[in-house]
Amino acid sequence: MDVSALEQLEDIDYELLERIASALDASMDYLITFSEVAVVHYLNTYFNAHELEFPAGRAMDPLDRVIALFERKLAVEREKAMAAGREKEKLRLEIDRMRRGVPRT
Repeated sequence: MDVSALEQLEDIDYELLERIASALDASMDYLITFSEVAVVHYLNTYFNAHELEFPAGRAMDPLDRVIALFERKLAVEREKAMAAGREKEKLRLEIDRMRRGVPRT
């Protein structure tokens, strides 16, 4: 049974809920008491308590946080690629120097 079919069910029987909990590595109690509102409240409380780059008075949008983290990771990866390119160019120049027989200075 796929997720969209599960979403259409009014009630999920106990055996199926056990299989879902096992697949998610979550407790049955957690799935039974799960609330999207509680999760959003927890995330807002957690991130607001840690004052993560969000102006005062603005509700934390988890998508904004994911985008900010992705942009930081992208910047780090770009810097790694640029550093690798610089190192590659140094090695290419060193190989050219060695082929020409020019002593190292």
